[in-house]
Amino acid sequence: MDSEKIAVHDEEKGKAAKATLPGDDPSTKMWILSISHADKHDAEMVERWKDDMDGILIYTGVFSATVAAFLIESYKYLKPDPTDVSSTLLRQVTQELAGISNGDHLNPPTLDAFKPPRYAINVNILWFISLCMSLSCGLGATLVQQWVRRYLKLTRHSESPLHRVRVRTFLFHGIKEFQVRLVVENISLLLHASIFLFFAGLVEFLFAINDEVAQVVLAVICFFAA
Repeated sequence: MDSEKIAVHDEEKGKAAKATLPGDDPSTKMWILSISHADKHDAEMVERWKDDMDGILIYTGVFSATVAAFLIESYKYLKPDPTDVSSTLLRQVTQELAGISNGDHLNPPTLDAFKPPRYAINVNILWFISLCMSLSCGLGATLVQQWVRRYLKLTRHSESPLHRVRVRTFLFHGIKEFQVRLVVENISLLLHASIFLFFAGLVEFLFAINDEVAQVVLAVICFFAA
């Protein structure tokens, strides 16, 4: 009789132990289901941001190199041309020598203060701002990519579903708190603004050289921007 009671008691203990296994715990199943849905959402979000940032990095690299090539030429208009300075000096020296040979007394030659044309100042301002904004977009895209890799690593580091849910909840709250989604969108807007500034400088630069060419380029820009 006692042996039967002991057997029944052991069987009940075994059932109780089996019922409390981690895999069969209802709360554990709930955490596993929750983290699986969170992983799917995070994977889609991260993949979308990563693709956007990859495209921005490639474009900013090419665009920044293009703007820099234009700046190499445009910044020269902000300082005196050495050739013009030499020509002016030679002309003044020639005039002075001619005056001496004629017995005339001439004042020492002086150079007029250099003042860059207004269009050159405007063009360089627009292009330098455009370059700075483009490089800032590249930096922002790199930081977002680093953050994305860090986010995935931290949210999938632990094997405990409950711990992963807690970490993911904390980090996802940080996404909303610091408006990371808005930062990603603003990087694209900043790049667009950089492109428009470059086009504005290009049109003003061309109008200072040739009106017909500038009008054609302006028409093409307006057509594609519309």
